Amino acid sequence: MVFAYIPDHEPALGLRNFSADPEWTSGYDLAKNADLLIHDAQFSDEEYQHCIGWGHSTISHAIKFAALAKVKKLLFFHHDPNHSDYQLETLTQQYLKAHPFNAEIGREGAIFDLNKS
Repeated sequence: MVFAYIPDHEPALGLRNFSADPEWTSGYDLAKNADLLIHDAQFSDEEYQHCIGWGHSTISHAIKFAALAKVKKLLFFHHDPNHSDYQLETLTQQYLKAHPFNAEIGREGAIFDLNKS
């Protein structure tokens, strides 16, 4: 079983066509084929436009990164502290509707059995 944890990760930084080429995507080798990837998902796409270079990812970039790396399950974490639980749920559902993926928001006390992957 492969578990990957990538905090403070901005995989789209410096890439024109993000998620097009694994060779040039930061963190790809670490996350490749992971059963569970816990990944930074701090911003919405709109918020990110004002935060490029801060070292954090958007929810949609986390999804694209996980898909590129052929991750089986994605867990979003490192949320903006100004986002309420309701905002996080709404953003997550919005992005997963546009980019379907086996993903969910990280929650305190959550348990994942990687043997069931």
